[in-house]
Amino acid sequence: MVDDDAAVRLLLRHILSSDGFQSDLAANVEQALELLDLNGQGLLITDLNMPGRSGMDLIRDVRSQSANFPILVVSSDLQALEQCRAVPKLECLPKPFDLSALRAAMKRLMSKND
Repeated sequence: MVDDDAAVRLLLRHILSSDGFQSDLAANVEQALELLDLNGQGLLITDLNMPGRSGMDLIRDVRSQSANFPILVVSSDLQALEQCRAVPKLECLPKPFDLSALRAAMKRLMSKND
């Protein structure tokens, strides 16, 4: 989970943990790249607008190394979300999102990863 807002990161960690998922938290792109294992099982959840490098930068970096790694983008920037929709193996959710939409998007991405 990559988001510069600590409250969002902690909320998502709580949600994912209660659903049985383990999660790593990153406040920026650099931290995320250190934590990601693109050869393993997983799912990247990222915001788009962050200080320094953006979520789109992170998506480009991930896609340059793994074309199929599942990515879920959560952002309040609706225009940027529209641009993301063209990226393969990616789901987009506007903030604020409801839990059922989050779980459904994760399920779709993980089922495509099987």
